Amino acid sequence: MLAMETELMQMREEKRLGAINLYLLGVILKQKNNNEAAREVFIEALNKMPLLWSAWLELAQLVQQKDARTTVFDKLRNHWAKNFFYACFFLDKQ
Repeated sequence: MLAMETELMQMREEKRLGAINLYLLGVILKQKNNNEAAREVFIEALNKMPLLWSAWLELAQLVQQKDARTTVFDKLRNHWAKNFFYACFFLDKQ
């Protein structure tokens, strides 16, 4: 998995990754407990493909309610799927 992570990180730096591959990289980073980097990669994936619901669910697990507004919500582009994420996120955290 290290080779895959290295290759995906290199491709990300070169701006050659699509949303699905960014999601895959985020999952790998999350499994390695690199949550900060995983969160940023999921945000990048969602800004490219807002309907990638799996990425929304992974992102929700990495966000704490107290810092959601400043660290995540403002970095996501406006899309109607973001409203569904808000509903899912706040119901889960309640």
